[in-house]
Amino acid sequence: MKNIPNFMIIGAQKCGTTSLYNYLTAHPQVVPAKQKEIQFFNNSFEKQVDWYLKQFPSIDYDKNLITGEASPYYIFHPHVPQRLYRLFPETKLIVLLRNPVERAISHYYMELSRGNEYLSLAEAIAKESDRVDLELAKLESDPSYYSIAHRRYSYLSRGLYREQLQRWFDWFPQKQFLILKSEDLFAHPAAIVSQVFKFLELPEYELPEYRRYMAGNYGQIDRGIKAALSEYFRPHNRQLEQYLGREFNWDTDNWDSGSESVNNPDPIQAKQELCQKLAALSEVSPEQIRTEIAPWQRLEIPNSPKPKRKKPNILLLMSDQHREDAMGCSGGWVRTPNLDRLAAEGIRFSNCITTSPVCIPTRLSLATGWYPHNTGIWANCNHTLSPDSRTWMQVIRAQGYRTALFGKTHWHSQKSDLRDGLPLLDAYGFDKAIEVSGPWGNTSIRSQMTDEWEAAGLWQAYKDDFAERFRFCPQMVRPSPLGLYYYYDVWVARQACHYLESYSGEEPWFCWVSFPGPHEPWDAPEPYATLYDPADMPVPAPIPTMEPNRPTGWFDEQIANPRVVLEKSDPPQMRGNYAGNVTLIDDQIGEILGVIQRRGELENTIIVYISDHGEMNGDCGLTYKSNFMKGSVQVPLLIRTPETLESVAGSVYPHPVELLDVGPTLVALAGGTLDYPQFGKSLVPVLRDTNQLHREDALSEIRQEVMLLQSRWKVALNKQGRVYLLFDLENDPQETTNLAGRSDMMKISAELRYRILERIKQSQVQSEI
Repeated sequence: MKNIPNFMIIGAQKCGTTSLYNYLTAHPQVVPAKQKEIQFFNNSFEKQVDWYLKQFPSIDYDKNLITGEASPYYIFHPHVPQRLYRLFPETKLIVLLRNPVERAISHYYMELSRGNEYLSLAEAIAKESDRVDLELAKLESDPSYYSIAHRRYSYLSRGLYREQLQRWFDWFPQKQFLILKSEDLFAHPAAIVSQVFKFLELPEYELPEYRRYMAGNYGQIDRGIKAALSEYFRPHNRQLEQYLGREFNWDTDNWDSGSESVNNPDPIQAKQELCQKLAALSEVSPEQIRTEIAPWQRLEIPNSPKPKRKKPNILLLMSDQHREDAMGCSGGWVRTPNLDRLAAEGIRFSNCITTSPVCIPTRLSLATGWYPHNTGIWANCNHTLSPDSRTWMQVIRAQGYRTALFGKTHWHSQKSDLRDGLPLLDAYGFDKAIEVSGPWGNTSIRSQMTDEWEAAGLWQAYKDDFAERFRFCPQMVRPSPLGLYYYYDVWVARQACHYLESYSGEEPWFCWVSFPGPHEPWDAPEPYATLYDPADMPVPAPIPTMEPNRPTGWFDEQIANPRVVLEKSDPPQMRGNYAGNVTLIDDQIGEILGVIQRRGELENTIIVYISDHGEMNGDCGLTYKSNFMKGSVQVPLLIRTPETLESVAGSVYPHPVELLDVGPTLVALAGGTLDYPQFGKSLVPVLRDTNQLHREDALSEIRQEVMLLQSRWKVALNKQGRVYLLFDLENDPQETTNLAGRSDMMKISAELRYRILERIKQSQVQSEI
């Protein structure tokens, strides 16, 4: 085997690295890595070098082939030069440098398009020190620290090229570098690529075309902003030219490198002066710019439109397979600042039970207000909700709302193209919909999202990755080949942000954002894939102790024949990646809320967060869901309204509620009523007075089995109607001892069984969905 990687494009970001890497890997003697940006030396260094080498193809000595990667964050990360030198001291390094003004602007618009930026261009640049400086200090002092802010908001810092190159030259000889000017690559790609081939000792090769990849198109930029940035970067550019002994000609005035000395600019003073200029341009005071602004804090943003509506807007946020304890405000082991903020400004329902612990049955119940024993859908199957079905979304629309949905539904049979189902979604109550499938469906079902994946050359990689996981190791933990930008949860959030940013209707809006994650596989992309240390994850719950001769049911079948056989080392890895995916979704929620904030509508928006069911993640030795244990059946429910801000903010409601209560609650908040048979119950009285008892108990159903949860007891009947699970939650909240079958529990078992039968009798309908 040859020593690999042979080359690296280390930066800089937004300087043409994607184009150059694609040009290089088009050469017949250059074999690409599994993905362009491996980001091992900044994000995944703890995975060790063996993992890194597996990201490259095997290359034999007798073949004149080379391989490499392109991770543009490398040049900017303080620890990468030393790490890289110690492992691969002879690797050839390629650097692209672009006019730092244009680079900063392109960087800003990239973050904006990804939903990561919520400030104006002037504000974002002026506020960089507040966002990045402390993060850089943490990063420098703790090599294991990962900073999202350092990566996202370093618009100015990444353009100070001399400082970055000097750090690299401290470790590598300059002869190992090829430093190129981005503008030359854009204008004369064939000539520059030929120069790179020569540097890599490759024979000449002419590409059939030199298409520019990832080119930004951000329209006209305020000349005052560009002038202020040019003045800020000018002394730094001259330092770079003197340091390298070559001209880049980025400044408007001519400069003779041999006739003028350059004084080191005072960085603090220079940034203060720039902050003053940008503050004037953005009509915001420097003090306000320097204030730490969360994406959706209740801050007056100048010139934000503030339409006054009698009815509040409604934002329904939904995820797939999010267990209730995986939030900062509930279990504490996952960082979810935006969900925590919703809980702090509203009510967290700590005992919300899904109607069915599997996708399709519970999503049908959520839309219709019917239980599985009404719909006849007890498990995942190929089912289409009738267009004649009554839904609460139709009632929301009838109340004068413009309704939109972005993400996963599972309400209709998913054939070859989800867009064929748009008439159904209109019938269900949506004026606009952009639908995606779940992680499994995305391997074969077309949608707007998979079209974009295909255009980016990623769909086949996603299919291959998925097939490999579930053929050999379903519990495999590794980042998705989609990367962060195209990852489905990020993609869905981006569509919602675009819709809300451009919404100009007179009607109030109802927006349902349905994330496909954190559903398996365990494929959260970087930086979220390695955001959590598996060693810090909570230990999975053990299989509860059981009476030997009690009745058995589906949970026993799962334990006896698990779909995935886990090793002891699997759950910590799975939980770490799962936690990263939850934090990723939380970040996307923050971006959506930031858009609403900038519209001036946050105070008048109802916000609800739910999930369809949980994820065992190693509890009882199981993966996935489909049982009545806590990790599978208990889901998040957060409700924040304009009224809760003033009255019951921060309350935790401990009594049972059902997921199908969400629809009637939103209808009531919208001023409507449901005039058809359904079994959800509005939570509005609880939103006004948390001392009210909403329900005595909650039902959940799967595979013809029924569970009932009360404040003290949880009981489940098997298909034959016999009690096979019984937990005393008052004395055993972690469900470690199954009391079913014990002689001293026969009386309470009979009483609870009767209550289940009573609930089923009270919830009968005469038609089908």
